Amino acid sequence: MDAAFLRDIESWRDLLARNIALRNPRLSQRDLNLAVQSTIDRIIFLRICEDRSIEDYGRLRALLSGTNVYDRLLDLFRHADDRYNSGLFHFKKERGRPEPPDELAPTLAIDDKVLKEILGGLYYPESPYEFSVLPADILGQVYEQFLGKVIRLTAGHQARVEDKPEVKKAGGVYYTPTYIVDYIVKNTGGKLLEGKTPKQVSKLRVLDPACGSGSFLIGAYQYILDWHRDRYVEDGPGKHPKDLYGAPGGDWRLTTAERKRILLNNIFGVDIDPQAVEVTKLSLLLKVLEGETGETLRRQHSFIPDRALPDLASNIKCGNSLVGPDFYLAASLLDRDVACHDRVNAFDWATEFPENMRAFHAVVGNPPYVLLQVLDQPDVFEYLGRRYSAARYKVATYQVFIEKGLRLTATGGYLGFITPNSFLRNKHARSLRRFMLANSEIVELQLFGYPVFKGASVDTATMILRRRNCPSQHHAVQVFESAALGSRQLRGSIPQRTWAEHPEEEFGATSSAAAANLLTKLPSRSVLLGSFATAYFGIQTHNRATCGRSKPSGHDCRPVVDGVNISRYHLAPPCEYLHYRPAAIKSGGKRVVHESDRIGVRQIGESPVATFIPGGVYALNTIYNIFFVKPTSYSLLFVLGVISSRLVRWYWRECFFDHKRTFPKIKKKPLLSIPIPIVHWDRVTDRARHDRLGGLVRAMLALKEEAGPQSANHADVALDRRVSALDREIDQLVYELYGLTDKEIRIVEEAVP
Repeated sequence: MDAAFLRDIESWRDLLARNIALRNPRLSQRDLNLAVQSTIDRIIFLRICEDRSIEDYGRLRALLSGTNVYDRLLDLFRHADDRYNSGLFHFKKERGRPEPPDELAPTLAIDDKVLKEILGGLYYPESPYEFSVLPADILGQVYEQFLGKVIRLTAGHQARVEDKPEVKKAGGVYYTPTYIVDYIVKNTGGKLLEGKTPKQVSKLRVLDPACGSGSFLIGAYQYILDWHRDRYVEDGPGKHPKDLYGAPGGDWRLTTAERKRILLNNIFGVDIDPQAVEVTKLSLLLKVLEGETGETLRRQHSFIPDRALPDLASNIKCGNSLVGPDFYLAASLLDRDVACHDRVNAFDWATEFPENMRAFHAVVGNPPYVLLQVLDQPDVFEYLGRRYSAARYKVATYQVFIEKGLRLTATGGYLGFITPNSFLRNKHARSLRRFMLANSEIVELQLFGYPVFKGASVDTATMILRRRNCPSQHHAVQVFESAALGSRQLRGSIPQRTWAEHPEEEFGATSSAAAANLLTKLPSRSVLLGSFATAYFGIQTHNRATCGRSKPSGHDCRPVVDGVNISRYHLAPPCEYLHYRPAAIKSGGKRVVHESDRIGVRQIGESPVATFIPGGVYALNTIYNIFFVKPTSYSLLFVLGVISSRLVRWYWRECFFDHKRTFPKIKKKPLLSIPIPIVHWDRVTDRARHDRLGGLVRAMLALKEEAGPQSANHADVALDRRVSALDREIDQLVYELYGLTDKEIRIVEEAVP
């Protein structure tokens, strides 16, 4: 249903945009977008009300007869304003309403043919939709995709519908699944409801600072509605005649007056896109009327003479949550045109929200993920760099939203976001991690081992933070790792883990207390690889065309290997060649490195994938070249065996894995932090173990070379068994070198099969 409905409203947008642009030649691009959006929203609202028996069925269809369709449609809109008091139908000035009325819509000219095509498609048999049961989350999903495009005006004032630049850069629009919304709402606003009275809850403020189509606000609103209904029923329905009424079937429902009160008291949102703001308002207004009919509304309002819906202008606002009005004070911006101001859309929190409402008790959402650099907004980039500690190097907007969200959260309140998980270990997010630890307790981190957003490759995490002024930097943290798609529980077991890192380091947590104990034991029995070796990145050429599949002629021709050539203990023969010329090499071209024997490690992997690379084979920049830079008695083959062991694979996943499903990266600093077991060279047994491991690795390299391309014949099966047996022998020897107990070995082998 959602795909078909999206196609329909996109076709309505196209029809209206082209016709309004043609018939109203003085209309600006901004006003054109608002005019099209508001017309569609108003029609959808009234059509849904018809199917819910709130409006007389067929009132919109009646406009198909006769002419002057838009004038008669405006009459229905004005009648809706009188009945609902919603900002969606705000056409005349009224005392106490914060936003000016819509003076544009009554001046528009729209052809009858266009409106009749749209209105005619809203009814059976042309329409397949039962609007009365259209779920709020489906409407939100449709609008989220709808809002990914914008109407542009050509030089000839013709309308063109295009992807928004930020959406194009981000690779599309991705709606937050309902179970993620419910999870975050329950663990933020839901926590704050515990033990409260309805009077206390009336002061609870939930904010989404990048609300989009309103999915998180709808989820929070529904949660608070259900909480109130349950409290009133437990207290006794007879005590709450103004808050509850008996619905058909014996259920108790909140009155529209109570639903309005809760919405105005508890739900707040901001978005930079004016169209998104209007969609959020529409969705919330429909939620107020959910389950109502014309009869139930008449019965309620017979003793409470009030219009059915609230005006949300004071709750849902349009602006850039990250940029304040001081942005325009820079000398370079004072003379900028209106387009610049519209693009930035600075938001003044102090003006837009009263002083007693500037701290929110729960801040929730799915902030935008786009890198600011790709949007080519250097003025905004420079501004954010001055205002936010999270705005460093590559400015990912979601990281700045985490900082802003915490600043907006009241002490003791909660922030709940779903974001990429790159902030956990990325070195450029170090300042953000420090800010989080200095200003909040990290209650939960939820890491996802599957694509949460359909069609998107982004690796995500949910975070639940509690705002504190002086939190402990070593407080306990719950870290979940979810692997099952769509699981509402999100994880079966929930271990409590200790946050061991310093603020300047990466975020990470061990899988169990026993694992944490083992991790603290290993350093005392090892030295860091970086104490005697380095990891040199391979050759980056100015133009990969300098590499060719066929061997070129010339004394400077060199065979090169890429990451795909490397697997555990095996190097596939080079199939590319490089003219080794300094002018063609950007970096990584030290001849002495490539002419030496070394260990090659693939740049991509959940843990290091390594093998031996002989001197004379050159490596491209998808490979780290590990070689010794200080005198040492360790052999390359010994170090290769340690790096490739099951124990180091386990250690890497506990300490350094970046939790990316797609292209997890091996980085230099963690690579050089691998613990290499101490060998006491004056002890015969230690030297024997060292030499034994080197010999086993030499045998493994030979076996892997012999195996060649895999096949299913008997000889290859036998060879695979020999490889597996040798692998087990290497692992056992590595356990001995580190002095692991049987219990500690089980910890490793149960985690890394």
